Amino acid sequence: MVFVSVIASAAVAVLAVTIVLPQVFPQPSERFVRRVVPIAYQTMLREDVSRRLAQAVVAIYPAHTASSSIAQAYVVAEALGQGLVLSSDGWLVTTRAVVSDIKRSLAVVTADGESHEVIKVVADTATPFIFMKVSGANLTATAFAQADKLSVGQSVFPLARSVQSVTPEWYPRLLSTPLLPLVTTRAELVQSSEIVPDRFLLDQALPKAALGAPVATEQGEMIGLVDTYRGELRAIVPLQTLEGIIDQLFSAAEVHRPVLGIMYTQADWVTPFTP
Repeated sequence: MVFVSVIASAAVAVLAVTIVLPQVFPQPSERFVRRVVPIAYQTMLREDVSRRLAQAVVAIYPAHTASSSIAQAYVVAEALGQGLVLSSDGWLVTTRAVVSDIKRSLAVVTADGESHEVIKVVADTATPFIFMKVSGANLTATAFAQADKLSVGQSVFPLARSVQSVTPEWYPRLLSTPLLPLVTTRAELVQSSEIVPDRFLLDQALPKAALGAPVATEQGEMIGLVDTYRGELRAIVPLQTLEGIIDQLFSAAEVHRPVLGIMYTQADWVTPFTP
C-alpha cells in the first residue's frame, strides 16, 4: 500500500508541474511570434533598385595567403557569409555568426568582383554586429529603413550570393513579427541593459548562403542583416541599433555604448501564476 501511495503521489506531483509551470513560464515564442503564411509573394523589386542594392552587398571569405593567382581566387561556395557596405571609404558590417573569430584574417569580395583585405575588425558587444574596414574606396552604401515604418506582412528582400553565382540574388519574404525581443527559453527571461535584444522575424527560412545578408524594403532601404533563430536563417538584426554609434565607428574606429548594469524582466513576458 505504501508503494502504491508513493507512486500516486509522484504522479500527482508530475501532473502539477506539467500544469503549473506553463502558466508561470509560458512559451514566449508563441506569444511574440505572429506568423504570416503568404499565399504568394506579389511584390517584386524594381530592376534599378535591385541593381543598386546589389552594389552594397559583399561576400566574406577567409583570407588566402598563397601567392599563385589560382590559389588566391575566391570560390563563392567557400564564403563565410554576407555583409553590407556602410561607407564609401570601406566600412562594412556583418554578424557574429559570420565572423566568430575577429582575429582571423579575412577578405571581402564586392559585387564587381574586386577582393579587398580586411585591415580592421571591431565587435559591438551590445549587438551581434561585427564591423570591418577594408582599404577599398568608392564603395556603394545605401540608406537604412526606419523601424516605425515597418509592419507585419510587409514584403522584404534579403540579398545574398548563392553558392553558384557571384551576383547577389534576392529572396522575397514577409515580416512575420515586428521589432521585439525574441524570448524563447526561461533563461532568456532575464535581460541585460548592455544587450540590445531586438530583432525581426521572417515568415520563412532562407538558404544557408544568406547568413549575414542585408535585407531591404521594396523602396530599397536596408532593414538589417540575416541571423539565426532556432537553427534557421529567419531573424533580422536591425540596423537601427547602429544610430548611436556609427559616427563614433567612422571617426575613431571604435564602438562604445553607455553601461547601466541593469538586469530586468518585462512583466508581460510571463503569465502571472494564480493559485
